[in-house]
Amino acid sequence: MSSDLDYAVGTSPTEPVAANRVRQLSGLREWMQNCIDRYESEVAGFESNKPRGRTYVAESVRYQSGTGLAQTGSAPNFFGGVWSLATCKKGMRGEPTKSDAANPNHPFQRLFREPDEKGVRRPKYPVFILTCASRNSSYDKPEWADSHRNWLASAAMITHGFDEMEDYGQYLRRTFEGEAVRHRFTHASHRTPLAENRGDCHVDDMGSVRYPPAGHQHGDGDMDAECGCSTEAGPQPEDHIDNSPHHVKCVSEPEYWLGWTNPRFALRPDEEFNQGHPKSKGFAKLLERFEPVGEDT
Repeated sequence: MSSDLDYAVGTSPTEPVAANRVRQLSGLREWMQNCIDRYESEVAGFESNKPRGRTYVAESVRYQSGTGLAQTGSAPNFFGGVWSLATCKKGMRGEPTKSDAANPNHPFQRLFREPDEKGVRRPKYPVFILTCASRNSSYDKPEWADSHRNWLASAAMITHGFDEMEDYGQYLRRTFEGEAVRHRFTHASHRTPLAENRGDCHVDDMGSVRYPPAGHQHGDGDMDAECGCSTEAGPQPEDHIDNSPHHVKCVSEPEYWLGWTNPRFALRPDEEFNQGHPKSKGFAKLLERFEPVGEDT
């Protein structure tokens, strides 16, 4: 069942027209290469420009009739044209299981440089995260679709990584304004209902890390976590798994990600049961799991 807080994935990017134009895998590959070239030209060089990728299914992203591909949870977060993955898929991003110690050599951790003086971890390689929607048959599907599919909801090249939640918060406040900030901070004094339930930065006005609020899907209230994440709290706010320094909190700035409201790609049928977050190296491996879909394919 949809909520007033659900929102369409493709309504926030600064390049929605570009997303609509990308209808073939060759076009998606070209867009990815353009991101790599732009980053190396305007930001920093890579140790190697061969892309590394992760593909995963977000249980909180689903197709809704009248809305399209919609986010019902907190991550990925698309507010204000900024893509972020800070509160879900923590194991994919380096968080150890309860029985394991922190692992700085986790495969995802190794994709990033050490933090700079502001806590920013720049990627060593072009790192793309491709997020797909749930194919749960209880959800809606497009009228033209014969079956429920893992539709590709967003493709993001990571521009910034952070270990510490407070560093992520400081970056957001010094870099953005409007919805990108207003709907993300769960403990801001003037937080919005979206921030309290769907925000991904548990930092207050003073810059202190806080527990997810009770009204948040990862909080200790009555809300259900649409993503299936653990909501178990530790003795200190820093101990809550959302705030753990052992998983890289990822950001893709405007022009480095695309989001689709209407599905254009989906995991191939033979890949739909290959869940988890498979690692890919190179464009061919990253994109071979997908196929174009839609009325005009």
